[in-house]
Amino acid sequence: MLNLKHNYFIDSDGNCLKLCKRAVRHDDEANTDREVVTLIGYHTDLSTALRSYTRHVVNEHICNNDTTLDLVLDLLNDLDEEVQGYGA
Repeated sequence: MLNLKHNYFIDSDGNCLKLCKRAVRHDDEANTDREVVTLIGYHTDLSTALRSYTRHVVNEHICNNDTTLDLVLDLLNDLDEEVQGYGA
């Protein structure tokens, strides 16, 4: 398993790579928190999985924040540096 930033990770099922995201859900009735894993997509190689990761993080940032182009470009630069660390 390859742990990424922003609660994402890449795992393998033996045939392909799976991009997934972790989240914590709160159950009000039981007053407990539990970890939920959401499958984002299947990929045949690491470079496409990392491109998908970058795309999802940027989309999430734009959706959840009032932002500017400069902030998005800074995020893209940070993600590019992270992805380059994995050789993709």
